Amino acid sequence: MAYVITSACIDEATFEPECERVCEAKAIHRGRFTRLIDPDACTDCGLCDPVCPVGAIFPLDRVPESERDWILFNRQWRQGVSS
Repeated sequence: MAYVITSACIDEATFEPECERVCEAKAIHRGRFTRLIDPDACTDCGLCDPVCPVGAIFPLDRVPESERDWILFNRQWRQGVSS
């Protein structure tokens, strides 16, 4: 399982968030409009979730139904397809 960054992070990519600093796996990366988590690199440590200032990070199995598309967006980013 991995963590997922959701829509609440849109337009928050302009600052250097704590989530990126605490990610020991270096799995969080900046996209054009948001940050995304590389699901292959994520070690599921959970350090990013409590430090997110906008509540955008969820464990894969707890992503709200309305945000489920973001699971795919994070995967696509990893493949070089998404923002």
